[in-house]
Amino acid sequence: LAQFGLVFFAASVLIAICLCLGDRNEGEMSAYSVFNPNCERLLGQITAEHFERDVLRRRID
Repeated sequence: LAQFGLVFFAASVLIAICLCLGDRNEGEMSAYSVFNPNCERLLGQITAEHFERDVLRRRID
């Protein structure tokens, strides 16, 4: 019975993800830069470089 619960949970998560996927309007950018033209980032998006600079206090050349 526990194995069925795990399968049911995994299937429910996949179904929920598929049902919650929405369509973007023309010209609207995705939160994931890989899906945007020229891999453009959203304004204010934190990158690994920002993290290293701000949190780890590393100098970026």
